[in-house]
Amino acid sequence: MIMNRSRRRRGQQGVTLMLTIFILLALTFAVVGLLYFIRYDNLVSANVAVRASAREASDQGLSAAATALQNLPGFPQLLTGPQLAAANAVWYDPNLATLPPGPGFWSSCAGVNCASMLVTAGKTTFTVKYVVVPTPVTAQTLNGYQDVSNGATSYLIYDAYVDVTLYQPLLNLLDASNMHVDVEAVLRKVGS
Repeated sequence: MIMNRSRRRRGQQGVTLMLTIFILLALTFAVVGLLYFIRYDNLVSANVAVRASAREASDQGLSAAATALQNLPGFPQLLTGPQLAAANAVWYDPNLATLPPGPGFWSSCAGVNCASMLVTAGKTTFTVKYVVVPTPVTAQTLNGYQDVSNGATSYLIYDAYVDVTLYQPLLNLLDASNMHVDVEAVLRKVGS
């Protein structure tokens, strides 16, 4: 009888040891899984923050395009080449064939067929490029309820395209171009 008790105790100790190892393994997997999800959550949060900053930068680019268009002395298509050059209107491209512009256009247009600027939104810096193109819509007459102080009588509609890319000089070009936002908007230019 004494021998049976001794065997039972050893058998129980073996089961307890196996159960303890199983519980420790389960806790280890739970902690590793938790660490993975915390890391993943941080990456998602960082991407959401960068995306929100990119949208803010695109708003600044769109505002710059609208301001540049409104600062012209007349409708861009009625101005001569020297007048557009004097206004530094590289952002105006009446001959843009592919709409909306693709990555090939944005990669080589800066200073030639589109305007480019650096914008810091939040803690992130972006390269913001924009181009304005005419639409096929003819000049529209202003209605009586539209008050214009400069005596203008008509307006034209333009399409504005903005491309926002993450600006990281140490990041390779492919990774930087994968972090971008493209925006399209309609702008109205009032004139005579």
